[in-house]
Amino acid sequence: QNFRLREGSQVDLQQVSQLYQASQKVAQAATRDEIFNATASAVQQTSYFSAVYRAKGNTLYLVQPGGNKPYYADQLPASIPISATVAGMYFEGDSPLIVRNLIKPSVSVRPEMLEPALALNAHEAAFLPVMNRHEMEGIIMLASRDTGKISTNSLQAFLSFMNPVSYTHL
Repeated sequence: QNFRLREGSQVDLQQVSQLYQASQKVAQAATRDEIFNATASAVQQTSYFSAVYRAKGNTLYLVQPGGNKPYYADQLPASIPISATVAGMYFEGDSPLIVRNLIKPSVSVRPEMLEPALALNAHEAAFLPVMNRHEMEGIIMLASRDTGKISTNSLQAFLSFMNPVSYTHL
């Protein structure tokens, strides 16, 4: 059990470091495209299955930055047929939406939002809103096949990372 705790904290420290470095890139971004690309690159390097979707019209589109793609990238849907306005109704402010069982969600969520995580055979997922001022511009999906891996505590580094992403105004 001590080994698992140590291993878990090493992964957390590595994620914090990666997200911190990415937040520096976000802070230096000159366009919203650069912000979304830096965000997608950062979350793809973590221990979760992840994806960033950006709103355009009534659809959320997968952000695919250049460079190394995660091995599961081709399994992700290129788009989710839901507008940012509709998706935003399932969030309380800028708090994450955690779905502990994707097959039988115990929280209110549109089925379309679960498609990327289900495509990866994940058991649970968290969705973080990407905000610009008070408008939702996209979502970050983090998913896991392991039960209990996603919690409010495990998302703390991501929530801290989201501050510069959501509040970098261009």
